[in-house]
Amino acid sequence: ENRTLTFATITLPNGKNLSELIIEHGYAQVNMPRAGEDFTPCIKELSTAEEKALNKKLGVHSKKATIRVDKFTDYSGPKMNIKAKQFFDFIKAEQRIPAVVEAVLSGSLYKLRLEK
Repeated sequence: ENRTLTFATITLPNGKNLSELIIEHGYAQVNMPRAGEDFTPCIKELSTAEEKALNKKLGVHSKKATIRVDKFTDYSGPKMNIKAKQFFDFIKAEQRIPAVVEAVLSGSLYKLRLEK
């Protein structure tokens, strides 16, 4: 498979690399590229930022309890039609349902995230 990857660096008004800041604070980790793979020109700076976070034991490198992440089921896939219809029947009786708009697909079609 032949593919072309394009990398972008987001530089903040103060001149700092956003990815580097996120990694330096322990909110993300660096995935080192495999041999022969394209990679960002900032890979050394990102690796250095990860080492700083690792040494300070910040974020994902911390021993503290992890933050609870809610899991959601995406019923918009092609094989989820039956489950989506069952779920829709379950919530149809509700007068109001709090939701978050995840994506607007067209003027009359959008993807919502519903809380249980």
